[in-house]
Amino acid sequence: MSHLFVFFFLGSIFMSQVIATNVFEKTVDSGVSDGHSYSYHDYAGLTNFLQSVSQNCSHIMNLFSIGKSEQDRQLWTLRITDHPNIEESEPEFLYVGNMHGNEAVGREVLIHFIQDICDRYGVDHDVTTLVDETDIYIIVSMNPDGFELQTRNNAQGYDLNRNFPDQFKEPIHPRQSETKAVTSFIERKRFNLGANLHGGSLVCNYPWDGTKTKHLTGYVSISPDDTLYKHLCGIYSNNHPTMHNSAEFPGGITNGANWYVLYGGLQDYSYSQHEMLHVTLELSTVKFPPQTVLQTEWENNRVALYRFLLPTYSSSSSSS
Repeated sequence: MSHLFVFFFLGSIFMSQVIATNVFEKTVDSGVSDGHSYSYHDYAGLTNFLQSVSQNCSHIMNLFSIGKSEQDRQLWTLRITDHPNIEESEPEFLYVGNMHGNEAVGREVLIHFIQDICDRYGVDHDVTTLVDETDIYIIVSMNPDGFELQTRNNAQGYDLNRNFPDQFKEPIHPRQSETKAVTSFIERKRFNLGANLHGGSLVCNYPWDGTKTKHLTGYVSISPDDTLYKHLCGIYSNNHPTMHNSAEFPGGITNGANWYVLYGGLQDYSYSQHEMLHVTLELSTVKFPPQTVLQTEWENNRVALYRFLLPTYSSSSSSS
């Protein structure tokens, strides 16, 4: 483990002990409105929402596009920080949603997360401090075409989470527009921590997803920061009401290759090529559940989404 990661790890443990007792415990019913309904947002609805919220909270939010999908839809990205139009030396964090078009819970949860930050900044001390000390980026939908088509893959039929450069095995399929946009964006930034949001199970998955010796599924492929990754996944799992109680995954966390081996994934790419600590969050056993459960899914993930950001904030606090 590098000195940077040791410092990051110790800082995150310290900060979680200091503020874990009371931070971010408010519920949706605390009197602050989300500002939108619990329903799925198509591309037009997502665009309208992001434009509206970034205007309403322009003092902390800046909306831009990192590129376009294969069907020419914008890959909207929202920056959230206290000076959203100025480059500052602050820890950078990234959430990526909806990489698989038919895994929609993460997309909607991130919409509510953005609205919640907008509503609570300047009102809630902990949210305000987090935004002031951290540079947060959110790509709500990496695969807007797939969402519109209600398919896992992008419009060209490729799985975007098998399309990134890989340290063990180069993907055989041509790099897609969405993948090119995300890799270019990550290369331009210096992200400390991030997660991409999926559906189909309920677990926090950490590197490595691939293996050097091409072992089959069930082989634990240990990264240099295995202990740190277990700690980070534990933060999310333990702040989710049911993830940590998983019968399939002890503590609600798993090594990627031990679950199933894959190559060309975002988390291994981010970590191996850019030293960005990155995990995969599986948020729902149902990939595209009925709209009636979206409020419950948001409430289940709200605290965890905030607390997973704390190690990024704590590294800033420890170095200030």
